[in-house]
Parts: sequence; structure tokens; C-alpha cells
Amino acid sequence: MSRRRVIIASAAALAIALAAFIIFLSRQHVQRRVALHHAGRIAGATQMPRGIPPVEQWTQTFESLAPADLDSLLDQIEKKRGDLYAKYSLGYLHARARIENNDLTPAAQKLAPFLAKGNAFRDLALFHQAEIDVAARNDAAASRDRTTLIFEYPNALHRDEAIDDETEFLTRTSAKALIDFAAKLPARKRDLDAHIVEALMRSGDSTGALARALPILKSGTMDDAADRASLAIDKPQLVAKLNAQQVATLGEAMQNHRHFDRAVALLSLALRGLPQKHDDLLFAIGRSQFGAEQFAPARQTFLRGASETKDLKQ
Repeated sequence: MSRRRVIIASAAALAIALAAFIIFLSRQHVQRRVALHHAGRIAGATQMPRGIPPVEQWTQTFESLAPADLDSLLDQIEKKRGDLYAKYSLGYLHARARIENNDLTPAAQKLAPFLAKGNAFRDLALFHQAEIDVAARNDAAASRDRTTLIFEYPNALHRDEAIDDETEFLTRTSAKALIDFAAKLPARKRDLDAHIVEALMRSGDSTGALARALPILKSGTMDDAADRASLAIDKPQLVAKLNAQQVATLGEAMQNHRHFDRAVALLSLALRGLPQKHDDLLFAIGRSQFGAEQFAPARQTFLRGASETKDLKQ
């Protein structure tokens, strides 16, 4: 093989390795308000090299350096090997190192070119820019960046995280905006409906919250949405509006999510109005007492159920 072919093959291999590293880096979980957990974790980080290492060692070196050293090395590469810095999109990696270092303004400057429409890294840059916005307490900008990512990049790597972040933000700030947001994401309907229940309770619309919570609980009490909705509406003034079956369903949700004291209270309340479910409710009360490690009351409840039932299976 000629020298020229060797050089071309080496360059191609380096490009693939650098691209793989950047993709790997983009998949690392991003902390809230501080971004990246990059591959060169502090415990395993190596010392800063003297000068710029050979190009074929870049990927390994980038992986092993602590964020501050990676930032410094990339500064050198940008100044002395600007052609390769641009060719391999190292500005994106540079931004991630600066985010990890909490150098947020310089990080945003490095991210800026990648936010341009048509850039291959735009979806990733939008996600990290939103993290920078949150750290800078610019919630409106963060929301704008997240919604752009969510609705323009349906297959983006961090889309689910962006949806979660935007949902939490809107739950705190605007029930109406959250309802509009949820309408565009039917695949997340159940989870978003539960957050809407919370948002409506925050805004003082307890009637609207109850109307949305009851269908969630009726269709299942085992998932996070049921837990969120049940906790939101567990208020004396709302429980008083429920019929016995709805109270029992609310108590079941509390039991399934280990809120045992509330489960006992609600299931005991439902027991009075559901004589046809007497055996099942007594057993559920006993299980909740046992789950709360109230063993003596649980024993008494189980014995009561055994003595009162007319069903030999019970």
C-alpha cells in the first residue's frame, strides 16, 4: 500500500474514532444545572499531556482527561490545528467540557454554531443550551430550546429527557400551557394528564383536577401516573366528593405505591359504603397495615375478616 493510501486510511480511521467518541459523549447523562458526565471521570483522569499529542491519540486522550484539562487541550488544538478542530467538530466537545467545568458563558459561545438549522449536532446543542439556560435562570429560553428539540427532532437522543424537563417546568408555571403541550404528545397522554392534575391543583382548579384524575385511577392504579394523580387529589374537600367506589380506588392506588397510612384511612372509609366488597376491602386494609409494619392491627384485621366472611375461600 502506498504512503498516500496509508495516510488516507489513517485519517478515515481517526474521523470514525472521533465521531464515535463524540456520539458516546452525547449519550452520557446530563446532570441538572451542570451538564456532562464525560468519559474521563475524575477518578480515572490522566495528567494533561505536554503539548498536542499525535492526531491518532486524540480520541484516547480526550476520553481520559478531566474537563478542565480537556478544555485546555482543545484550546491549544483550536489555535494550532484549527483545520482539524473544525473538520472534526471539536467545538461541540469543547462546549461539553466547559459545561462540565461550569464555564457556562464560554460554553454557550462554543455551542452557538451548532444551533444553526441544518447542523448535524443541532438537536444535541439545543438540549445542552437548555441546560445552560436553566443554570442561568433563563427559564423562558430553556423552554423555547426544549420545545424546538421536542417538535422538530422526533428521533433526537435526548427528546424524552427534554419532554420530562418541559413537563416539570409547565407543571410549576402554567396549567393551560401544559394542556396545550400535552395535546401535541398523545403518546405521553397518561403521564402528562397526571401532571396536568398537579398543575390544576396548583392553580386552584381542584374541580378540574378531580375530573382529570378519576379517569386515570379508573384505568389503572399501578403506574407513576396513578401515584402522581392520587397524591394530588388526596385532599379532604375532594375525598368528600367521591363515592365509595372512587374512595376505594384511591385507597388502592395509595396501597400500590406504599402510602400505607393513607391506604388504611381511605379503604376503611370505603368499607362503610361497599358492603359487597367487605371481604376484599378488609383484606386490603390488613395488607396495608402489615406494609406499614403495624403488625398487631394487621393481625386483628385479618382475624376480623376471617370471622366475618361468609365465603370459605376468604
